Amino acid sequence: MDTEGREWETCALAPKVARRFAGREFDEIRDYLALRRCERKAATSEIQQHNADFNAQRDRITTEETKKTDEALAKAGMIKRDLIYGIRESRQIQKSHERKFGQNVPSTAGEEPQSESSTPPPAPEVAVLPLPKSPDPKGYVPLASATDLLRNSRERTHDAEKKEA
Repeated sequence: MDTEGREWETCALAPKVARRFAGREFDEIRDYLALRRCERKAATSEIQQHNADFNAQRDRITTEETKKTDEALAKAGMIKRDLIYGIRESRQIQKSHERKFGQNVPSTAGEEPQSESSTPPPAPEVAVLPLPKSPDPKGYVPLASATDLLRNSRERTHDAEKKEA
């Protein structure tokens, strides 16, 4: 009993946690949890930097593609208003056509729908571009996962067993 007349309540840990901390002193557990908190805090800046780099790359790509689209529109003599002009009316016409003739709508105006017995057109050829070389490893390097640590440990013990045999 405590000083106020209440009985002590025993702490029953969940089975997974109980196995992890079995046979450990309270101070060891507290130190372990403090170490984990410090590791998470240290990893936070790396995660934030990774997210910042990702967002910057996404924004750069989007800006480039928007610029290319605007240039193509200017080259064709169109403005953005020309692209969206009459969308509602066109969509209503397309819906009524689909209701009348089904979903097999020709890809271009004036083209006859293909019958089911005709062969499909050949697939267009796609140019394969080489992948850019990966950047220097001086940039972001992901943290080692628990799986990597376990694999390395298993490989070390396996190598040690080979040497002994």
